[in-house]
Amino acid sequence: GVARCCGEGALVGTIGGELWRFEQGQWRRVSDGSLAAQEVTALLALPGYLVAAGSPGLLWSGDGTSWQPIPGLPAAVTGLLVAPTDPALWLAGTPAGVYRSTDAGRSWQAASPTWPVWDMAFAPPERSDETGRLFLARGAGLAFADDPAATPVPWQEARGLNGVHFFDVAPHPDEPGLLWAGTWGNNVAASADNGDTIAPLHNGLETLSALDVLWHPTPGQATIATILGLYRTDDGGESWFLLPGPLVAQTVHSLLETAGGALWAGAADGLWVSHDYGATWERVHDVPAATVWELGELAVPGGQEPWLWAGTEGGGVWLSADRGASWRFGGLAGRRVYDLLLDPLQPDRVIAATERGLYAATLPG
Repeated sequence: GVARCCGEGALVGTIGGELWRFEQGQWRRVSDGSLAAQEVTALLALPGYLVAAGSPGLLWSGDGTSWQPIPGLPAAVTGLLVAPTDPALWLAGTPAGVYRSTDAGRSWQAASPTWPVWDMAFAPPERSDETGRLFLARGAGLAFADDPAATPVPWQEARGLNGVHFFDVAPHPDEPGLLWAGTWGNNVAASADNGDTIAPLHNGLETLSALDVLWHPTPGQATIATILGLYRTDDGGESWFLLPGPLVAQTVHSLLETAGGALWAGAADGLWVSHDYGATWERVHDVPAATVWELGELAVPGGQEPWLWAGTEGGGVWLSADRGASWRFGGLAGRRVYDLLLDPLQPDRVIAATERGLYAATLPG
């Protein structure tokens, strides 16, 4: 994006390279790091302030140095969480940081710096009345907060891998303090102290990029989705092996294990399932051959079996009410669906996080 073109004082926004001003015959960077890893596609100079548009949504600045989000939820929402102890406290991850709602999604306020956030997860709390540590997989390192309801939120950064791009964060469901996170180029990052410090595992993975981490019920077992297929460990990450079959050398974005041991993989060419723990895989032909970004389960009301869902690239969301035996289109045609959850205050309402914001729908009876 360009503003005040095209002589002295001209401003240029870049892709991940901050904001630059032309002064005294040369270009000088004027932003303070708040646009790092962001894509600025348009700039508008208004009386007394500047507006930037791009990957983080809309930002404003008085002088081009420090930028703040314009109130309201940004266009893209990459993840959505409800606080375990407060059903009205919602958190949305976006390319412009975390946004918080204290009224179940009716209004939103920025709750973090303008970090690109690609995944969020709560660690299991030590007590039932605690929320648990909230983790963010960001464009530059892992961040966390112990009190996401505070104003301002007291964010901290994990020590280690601060400049690494994180895609996924997965606290272990049964081992307090243990978490793994998927990164770009640094395979799986691991922490044994609840995220205070973090470092890559390696042990045969080396420079892989990991997009999702799936913990299995068997202690020490996990599968990771990478840009080159699926890898499994049976010994807590001490060694790894590549799972055979059609997903070898393919980008796999998401993983899910359901009751009975079925494994589901959302890949660049659609949805796949394995009924023998990853030894063989078959494509799910009910779901279109589009990139499947995320997989999950919905604990629908009425004591029914959980519904499975698959969020796709441009193909909307797909649902299964029979443990994956069949799938049907669930709406949001043309949308990229990143997340899906039930509204805890209205259990028949489902909320979808997409590249065009949040959508709500009533579950069919």
